[in-house]
Amino acid sequence: MMPTTDLSNLCASGPRLDLVKIDAEGAEARVWEGMQQTLKRFPHAAVVLELHLQRDPPQAVGFLHEIERTGFALRLISYEGDVVPIGPDTIPARPQEHWSLWLQR
Repeated sequence: MMPTTDLSNLCASGPRLDLVKIDAEGAEARVWEGMQQTLKRFPHAAVVLELHLQRDPPQAVGFLHEIERTGFALRLISYEGDVVPIGPDTIPARPQEHWSLWLQR
């Protein structure tokens, strides 16, 4: 088993954080919750979030609203590479299971 650590420990002595990628196979909300202090310390950091809807779409909508409450705008990273605004209620209405989102204040 590989040793693990959290983002706060990884960034404890670093002067800068620009980008975080979250691909947690359904545990995205837990990861997000655990990184809030780090995001407060680095308010300009962007987050790429791979969201998995097949687990619990209603819970995912609540999670997306929570992201917006913390000041992050939701943007879809399309398959063509475009980054376009998207609303939290739009995501579960579409049939795809995986979403790549760009989150930034």
